[in-house]
Amino acid sequence: GYGSTVDLSDTTAIEPYKTTLQIPGKIEAEDYDKGGNGRGFYDTDISNESSLYRTDNAGLDTAEGATVYGWVTEGDWLRYTVEVSGSEKMAVNARVASASDNASFSLLLDEKEIASFAVPNTGDWKTFKDVTDTLDGLSEGKHVLKLKVGKPYFNVDWIEFSSVSTEGIAMGQRLSAGQEHYQVFNLLGVKISTGNDLTALKRSLPVGVYLIKDMTSGKITKTGIAHKVK
Repeated sequence: GYGSTVDLSDTTAIEPYKTTLQIPGKIEAEDYDKGGNGRGFYDTDISNESSLYRTDNAGLDTAEGATVYGWVTEGDWLRYTVEVSGSEKMAVNARVASASDNASFSLLLDEKEIASFAVPNTGDWKTFKDVTDTLDGLSEGKHVLKLKVGKPYFNVDWIEFSSVSTEGIAMGQRLSAGQEHYQVFNLLGVKISTGNDLTALKRSLPVGVYLIKDMTSGKITKTGIAHKVK
């Protein structure tokens, strides 16, 4: 149930905290909609409430000099009013930290799940890594996005939606003598690296999401580098 401080007769308008958030784009976890508990967010444990960043606090904390969402309980959620401008395939990155195993959360658009994340044990509540998922095109226009807690416990700093473009990457090209076996592109389709040793290539890449083209088969696969490859 709701905490004792929640007034269920509250008629505070549900509206964006600052401005309607854009997809593609970055969504800071702490910028959930106004409306209070049960409306702009759902927080089953009110013992962690503070006035950090905003007065209607869903469980915010600080880490890496940023405001982050934490103190989560299974079933808690944050609501965001979003405007979707692109309908193509997208990658979703989330900046997360956890000192526990098996933590997870999902993203829902108009109450339909569109992405899910297993949160790795990063060794500390304030040691952050990126996790990634992909989703098919979203319908353009205004929607309600929810970040819903699956298994606690974790912190999340932000979620970023980015378009995935394979345009400009020649699909049918095959390897010929002297060529590299692999080419690495960013999500905009710009080539950023080449090489013959895939493991070494991945080791050289910063944390992020990449498109890797196998020059032998012509196949393009999306790869998320969430941490340095050993």
